Amino acid sequence: MKRVLRLGILAIVLLALAYQGWRLWRERDLPPPEALRDVRTTDHFVIRTNLRPSGADHQARTFEAFRAWFEENYFPVRAPARLPIYAFADSSSYSAYCSAYLPRTPPFGFYHPKLRILVFEASTGLGTATHELVHDFTVHGMRDPPPEWINEGFSAFFEKLIGHFDERGKLVLTVGYFHPSRDAIVKRDVDALDLERLTQKRSVDQNHARSFMLFLHRREKLTPFIRRVATGTQTGDGVRALEEVYGKPLPEIESEWRAWVRAQPLDDDVALVGRSAILTTEDWASFWAQSGGRLVFDPKERRYRPR
Repeated sequence: MKRVLRLGILAIVLLALAYQGWRLWRERDLPPPEALRDVRTTDHFVIRTNLRPSGADHQARTFEAFRAWFEENYFPVRAPARLPIYAFADSSSYSAYCSAYLPRTPPFGFYHPKLRILVFEASTGLGTATHELVHDFTVHGMRDPPPEWINEGFSAFFEKLIGHFDERGKLVLTVGYFHPSRDAIVKRDVDALDLERLTQKRSVDQNHARSFMLFLHRREKLTPFIRRVATGTQTGDGVRALEEVYGKPLPEIESEWRAWVRAQPLDDDVALVGRSAILTTEDWASFWAQSGGRLVFDPKERRYRPR
């Protein structure tokens, strides 16, 4: 009986190792998809896509401009080489590629830090791409790897944005928007929001982490906090850096965060950004002609709000 039990355990271990080996083999390389034949090489990216040529050109311009804007506002990115980006125009080509090389298909896109590659489905908007791109910026810009609540919360913060290129070709970007589905969950969970638990858990609730980063942004504390973490002058779980930047102990910060969540109704402001986008000058003019009447720019928060 013991022999049978030992053989059973051994079989389970071997199967687990075989599966892990198979998964690693499947992820050992993510070659350029045959469906992505259009290539754009920029200073920092190699973008392969099946978007129309005008769309491919706009993607290349957008990623370069977003990186420059990010470095100006947060910290420099010192990547060793151009980042390969696979931008799929539709869900069918994206899903077909993922199913050929991955154990499962991540929704909308992913960043693979070991292979250093970004893959996303462009039809869902820009939010997934900017989220995953900030993961790469964090890896190659912060002196030390940040704790998970900062890593995921800060990247998720960039899922909602509105931007366009002006007549001079300069990127005009606004961030700090609510996320309709994520913030509805946070509103539901408001009594359970626990900042100490969030900062200590290895498996982070991205909804809570993103909400807290947005809260810091609205208090004008996010940029100095992220810069402090990026320089590595504050290591560990990041709590001491947070308390020093915010100027209050963790329990008081948590209390203010909860009060902020409670006070925000699930209104048109929360629902404002469905799909993130950075538009061309022409597309922005068309958008503003149609939607400008319902939006107003808030100079204090440096973002658009419903009228």
